Amino acid sequence: MALSFLSKSNNLLAWFGFKPDTVCVVDCQISRDLRDHLVSRGVSVVNSAEEGFTYAITRAGASSNIAAEIKNYYGKIDADGAVFVLADNMNDRQLAMLKQSTGLPCHVFIPYPDMTDVSAIFREGFMPSEEALRIMIPTRSASRLRSPRLIVFYKTEPRESVRMVKFNPQRRKAYRVNTFIIDDAVSGRTRVLKMAEDQEAASHVNNIVKNYEALRQAYKSVELAPCQSMGDGIVEMEYIDGVSMLAWINPAKDPINQMKDDLDNVLSWVMDYDNRGGGPVYNLGSDLHNFRVVGDRIICINYEWVTRDPIARGFVKFRALWSFYTDNRSVLSTRISSGAFLKQFGFTGVEILRYRIKEMLLKLKINGV
Repeated sequence: MALSFLSKSNNLLAWFGFKPDTVCVVDCQISRDLRDHLVSRGVSVVNSAEEGFTYAITRAGASSNIAAEIKNYYGKIDADGAVFVLADNMNDRQLAMLKQSTGLPCHVFIPYPDMTDVSAIFREGFMPSEEALRIMIPTRSASRLRSPRLIVFYKTEPRESVRMVKFNPQRRKAYRVNTFIIDDAVSGRTRVLKMAEDQEAASHVNNIVKNYEALRQAYKSVELAPCQSMGDGIVEMEYIDGVSMLAWINPAKDPINQMKDDLDNVLSWVMDYDNRGGGPVYNLGSDLHNFRVVGDRIICINYEWVTRDPIARGFVKFRALWSFYTDNRSVLSTRISSGAFLKQFGFTGVEILRYRIKEMLLKLKINGV
């Protein structure tokens, strides 16, 4: 299974520089899946070479002296090359010792929730909190951080470094989008790229720009993170480093009435549409954590899904509150039922049932299950 998470169609290898005609030395213990994937991308895979190769892939544990092996490869790779090391179950102390013993510059990447069913990969230092991870990537996996780590020893520090890549493996192919957060070492700029996993999802990604144009006319007070097309199936968005609108709400401790008032205040912004122009348009991605406070501005960072259904306003509000409740179910369910929670915001029992069915149908459309 070594490095199998890199053999997925996730575009991640492109950011590490694997291009057609690249020569890569692959350790004999690396999986056939990864070898086959590299070959399918036009990479020339060899078992050994004294010179003339750009990359080497090996495993910590495959050699009795992995540090010496890394330095040996490092001394032979091209100037723009790198050595990739899969560190199986390496703890923080062992990782620190390996870095110290090699003395070479490197980046460390962590797959989440585990290697075989990866939903995201984070660069070391950018792993979100447990709470943020639970909201970002709902999972039943208990393997958190027992996953392997990918250590990349660079010969030349890359201009662009992947901070995070998030996949959507549960979706239908037509909606699979990979989201990259990328740091530019020269300009100091951080940007977000949304890329279709394959051509089948390109039209869905292209629609994000159309959604941006429609929604920025529809919102009264909320701004949108600017975006632009970078080609078929690729959209670049401005990275917004703000504070979540939910940062001041504590679902575990706030009195229910206070929490309701605070959520009403948040919704007064999120649901503040002005649809007098080209007809109604609503943001189905109105999960409340998608709205960031930056100074005195409210900026929405997700508008992948929109609807022009003239009666969708109630459903959009329901989705915002339903996602808040389900994200915090572990603490809220002991305090108030989901039905009672939603009824506080004016939903009747019939509406709750109707919207839950609509939610299931939307998930069925996206995920197919």
